[in-house]
Amino acid sequence: MSDVRTHFSKAKEEVQFPDWLLYHRYILDEWESKLILSPDHTSGDKVTSVDLRYWDNLHDVMKVISQNDIELKDVDLRGNKGADGKCLAQASRLFGKTLTSLDLGGCPSIDETALAFLGGMSMLQTLNLSDILHIQDYHVEKLLDYNLRLLEHLTINGCIQLTNKSLECVARQRNRIKTLNATTNTNYTWHGVVEVLYKCEALDSIDFSYCPNVKFFGCITRLSNHPLDRDLKQYVSRSLKKLRLEA
Repeated sequence: MSDVRTHFSKAKEEVQFPDWLLYHRYILDEWESKLILSPDHTSGDKVTSVDLRYWDNLHDVMKVISQNDIELKDVDLRGNKGADGKCLAQASRLFGKTLTSLDLGGCPSIDETALAFLGGMSMLQTLNLSDILHIQDYHVEKLLDYNLRLLEHLTINGCIQLTNKSLECVARQRNRIKTLNATTNTNYTWHGVVEVLYKCEALDSIDFSYCPNVKFFGCITRLSNHPLDRDLKQYVSRSLKKLRLEA
């Protein structure tokens, strides 16, 4: 058990937390540990989703999950510095054919190597790459155009190296992408946004908030110069449930 305790559990010995938080976090830690190490304790319910945000030694944890015959579909690794190329290589090998949702938001160790192993997770439908500083346009193009052909929900908030090329890649997926969160980026412009709005007909939620070069009225007033001639207002009312372009 000691090899797979969470960062939070270890920190409790050194950092003063409020009593109520200590108690509830401790209970949750114990439950998560039992869930992963002894999945039979759930009275027959199948474990398919795990929260590994605070876990150490992810290599050992992944191995234990696999040995316990857990058919993993949903993994949350947000902010975990142990989520690196080695971790994703192992996850791809063990769970690449079952994993449908992966959250890597804010993971500081995601680099070129780690991004390459995402291509082996061919069943992914939901992917969060928020605040991954290494990700560039060609990574998005490779993942969407060639590897992750089932992906429907993509979050790339704060990926500051991405440009309109990534949005054009999203637009090429047309009827596949349903959710796009792409906030906090200075490289996106109205042209890239319009490409996505027009071509991704399955979109029901899109967020370009805090992108200073994207302005809602800019999209509307410049439509006459766009090669596509459909009415944006009619399209939005027909398809989108959520459109955010906050400054």
